[in-house]
Amino acid sequence: MPGVDFTCTSAQPLNVEESRLSFPSGHAMLSFYGLTFLSLFIGKFWRHELLGGWIHFFQAILISSALYISLTRVTDNKHHPTDVLVGAVLGIVLASIAFYYLLVALRRGDEDEDKNNKYYSELDGAHGSSLRGESKELNVIVATQNDKKN
Repeated sequence: MPGVDFTCTSAQPLNVEESRLSFPSGHAMLSFYGLTFLSLFIGKFWRHELLGGWIHFFQAILISSALYISLTRVTDNKHHPTDVLVGAVLGIVLASIAFYYLLVALRRGDEDEDKNNKYYSELDGAHGSSLRGESKELNVIVATQNDKKN
């Protein structure tokens, strides 16, 4: 900002060191990370047909809470606005990345379950009986024994 001197004039080295510890704001980063992740989770996994517009209301409350926490860091003179802004952006970016990887992991788990279901369906057809009521380890043993007999 033109005309503003941001030079630290404190004679105590501890005060100078303390002033450098505020970037970025951990409160802003953690609040935006947690509440953004929760907001994304609610939007993806809560049942829209049951809750309707309430989902958006809850999401707005969560993001407003993160914004309130961040703004109080500035108004309480704990951080500069840029510290809070960078912390908020980091929190949102990290929450988005974490949520993306959650979705990838869940998708991968569904694919693995589909492969298992296909495998056991093939076993059911090949051996003429339903193997699904028993444990998977027992199913493999039974299928192996039946293959040896044939």
